[in-house]
Amino acid sequence: FLDTLLAEAGLWREDVFITNVLKSRPPGNRDPRADEVAHAWPWLEAQLNVIEPELVVPLGRHALARFDPSVRIADVHGRPHQAGGRDLFPLYHPAAALHGGKLRGALIEDARALGTWLSR
Repeated sequence: FLDTLLAEAGLWREDVFITNVLKSRPPGNRDPRADEVAHAWPWLEAQLNVIEPELVVPLGRHALARFDPSVRIADVHGRPHQAGGRDLFPLYHPAAALHGGKLRGALIEDARALGTWLSR
């Protein structure tokens, strides 16, 4: 589904850098704990500092919370947002569309909005 979202934004997987806050999934596929995120953050921050992306697209509430813990994904998804000196364009996590599917339409709409923002 991530490839579908990228296509809706006019992007190809080869054109973007995809990474995770944690470099491995926690046991039992549970949500990451705050201490795990804090431990992994320096590596992600180093990657971002080397790559210097024009835009960071946090996928889901956990990724967004690392950049801006003061907002909820439900309030800022699908539009530009600035935090920590970075331009963000938060989206729901693609897995959210697979768990019940209620957010599938919002994700596709948001990906299209991302494409529009990128082509400005």
